[in-house]
Amino acid sequence: EQHQRNGIADEVCIAQHIQTAADVKSAFRRADADGNGWMSRDELARLLHELNPDFTAHLGTLFKAANIGQDGVLNYEEFLSWIYKPVPAASHETIYEGLQCTCLCINEARTHLYYAGDGLEVGTLDLATKEVQVLEYLESEATGLALHHQHLYVLTKSTGSANGRLLKIAPAVDEMEVICDDLEDPRALAVTQEGTLFFLETAQDGSGSFVCKLLENSDPLLP
Repeated sequence: EQHQRNGIADEVCIAQHIQTAADVKSAFRRADADGNGWMSRDELARLLHELNPDFTAHLGTLFKAANIGQDGVLNYEEFLSWIYKPVPAASHETIYEGLQCTCLCINEARTHLYYAGDGLEVGTLDLATKEVQVLEYLESEATGLALHHQHLYVLTKSTGSANGRLLKIAPAVDEMEVICDDLEDPRALAVTQEGTLFFLETAQDGSGSFVCKLLENSDPLLP
């Protein structure tokens, strides 16, 4: 019901450019065919069909949720209160405990999470079975993680005299390739649909960070 309520409010704004409660009330008056100041179930059905025909399939559920007084008709204030009442806070659930990581990404099918950071492991979590599999062990902790077309890209931090690196892992064939090995404290990795990589790198003079763009088989470039 909450999802359906939000959908109606959004559709009202999109379909009829209604931005305020007063505009919504005006639209409801137009839907009140007999002008008696109340909206019947049939009048609500016509309004929903006007906004989006798909809404009419849920007429019974929507009408019951809006009809607070349970008297079989809606007044405008009742309907407005139903549409604009506060949205409840989002909730969350724990799906796995004990995973040591600071970076996460998910595959396109949404069946596996990939993790890295807070340790030297890069691994995957099967969301259905909750099985964890270690893919690779790194020389230093990961600071960024992104997945693109079955390849997992991992940034690792600089440690001592060793620079940070950008790695490409192919989980399906258990292969790892070093793409860059001269990065200054790289972090926050992102990848586009076309495969262009973006990440942050620390300036050598310590003046701050800058954004790097990298295409495969090329050097990091500033945008």
